[in-house]
Amino acid sequence: MTNQSSGHDNRDLAPFLHSYFQLRTSNFNTSDEVHRYNLSVPVLRWVTSPEPLPRVAAVVALTLYLFVVAFVAAHHEPWRDEADPWLAARDASASELLQLFRHGGTPGLWYFLLIPLARSGAPYGSQHVLHVGVAAAAAALVLFASPFPRFARLLIPFTYFFSYEYAVIARTYALSAVLLFAVAALYRQRDLRPIAYAVCVALLANTNVHSLCIAALIGVAYLLDSRRHIGAIAIMLAGGAASLFQIWPAPDAMVHGVVSNFHPEAPLLALRNAFFPHVPILQSLATILGAAIVVVASIAVSRSRGTILILWGSYAVLTFIFILKWVGGVRHLGFVLLLLLFALWTAVGQPQRARVACWSLLSISMVASLVMAMIFWRLDTLYAFSGAQETARWIRDHGMANRTIAGHSETTASALAPYFHQPFWYPGIESFGTRARCHLSRSRASCGATLPRPLACAPAVKRRNAFAGDARMAAAVSQSAAAVREL
Repeated sequence: MTNQSSGHDNRDLAPFLHSYFQLRTSNFNTSDEVHRYNLSVPVLRWVTSPEPLPRVAAVVALTLYLFVVAFVAAHHEPWRDEADPWLAARDASASELLQLFRHGGTPGLWYFLLIPLARSGAPYGSQHVLHVGVAAAAAALVLFASPFPRFARLLIPFTYFFSYEYAVIARTYALSAVLLFAVAALYRQRDLRPIAYAVCVALLANTNVHSLCIAALIGVAYLLDSRRHIGAIAIMLAGGAASLFQIWPAPDAMVHGVVSNFHPEAPLLALRNAFFPHVPILQSLATILGAAIVVVASIAVSRSRGTILILWGSYAVLTFIFILKWVGGVRHLGFVLLLLLFALWTAVGQPQRARVACWSLLSISMVASLVMAMIFWRLDTLYAFSGAQETARWIRDHGMANRTIAGHSETTASALAPYFHQPFWYPGIESFGTRARCHLSRSRASCGATLPRPLACAPAVKRRNAFAGDARMAAAVSQSAAAVREL
């Protein structure tokens, strides 16, 4: 069966899989027994078919996805890394934004999307409304536009990264997912729609450093594989140059130089957590299965020169970043999965046996990831992800919201700042402000001062322990800034 929409040599997986399950009719004496065992064939053919999902099934799946993600996001307490972009979008000048990008190593696309909301007086929660919308767009691309087997299209949006890490936690990575999937959806039409393709690549380069590296490899593949369109090349180059201009490291950036860290275990962590995120048992087996998925997928896409260049070129760059620059958390390791899905989406002429083996292994990964997603949905609904919201509520309930508030450390207490309009006094850097200013000297930023026990500690996190984020939070409240400075 040929899938016209995907461009793959997509013969159904069902005939191949069915050869393992169908019993030969010659082994039976009655037609009833044959009929009984053949009932599975239509179901197997349907779930493994690369044909588009029926529209009703895709719409129902997307609606369920939106309901689940919106419900969990409504119960999610943002932490510092979610607060800082909102605060920068609300309070920072253009020059301060550039300093933030150059010290934090993240270009500004997410910040620029937040500026209209933050500066128009929209509530802090509008950031998550926008973020859930971006995540839903990525899920819609998988459901409606991907060439994956139907069971994969229905499972992928509900797995850990796409229904929690890149959906509920408001960071730049949801933009990476939706833009990478948009590039994949346009990949076969890049010669017919070069400008749209180039715009998606340029925007991808401006989401984060990892995506900048991936976008660069996509641009190189475009130069080598396609009928080059000058306008498209110019747009991609402009997007890459804009990203580099924003993130070119300042002399006192926290991550600087060619080698900033050394984590030789990072590739094994990536193989395990990209495909079996947070799975607490059989971690060695999870690492082996992750490696097997990458190997088999590489064989499946090996006939597509451009795709294999993007996949392994990006893996090489990510390996360098993870080992020698910054591992980060599970959210960074998820790029290994994003790239593999991009490769399976875009590669042509995939050998049937390798493709079947790849999706068989990925199905194990997706089920495990779905289970972990459901666990994290429950945790984030029942327990505090961060203590910031409860601490802010405690301050308001005790009539201290209009007093001068001191917070230490700056990089922790800044998670409270979106709930207040006045700046905090940060003793560690001896300055008023809202967001955590990572452009300050590494010797001063939050680690340069040791504060005695604060004047008043908000006991909000006693109600329920924070299961993630940073619950080590205290607000020192005083009648005047002078009194706070005496700390």
